[in-house]
Amino acid sequence: MSGAVDEFILKHLGERTLRKIENRLFEKYKIPLDQVLFEFEKFDIVLHEFFGEGAEGLEYQLFKSLHAISK
Repeated sequence: MSGAVDEFILKHLGERTLRKIENRLFEKYKIPLDQVLFEFEKFDIVLHEFFGEGAEGLEYQLFKSLHAISK
């Protein structure tokens, strides 16, 4: 399911933003994007760096998408 996170970001935000998020996660926490579901607080911090309060709506949509996949 971790591949679903990068697919979601790619679909909704584009490849450039996906790469920026991946780079920042690795730069700041040394974690790849496929680990964010296990260390979500770090992902949340990075998303807030890029999108401010808009990160919350993005996270909500991501969880809705992941929930739909898990059914």
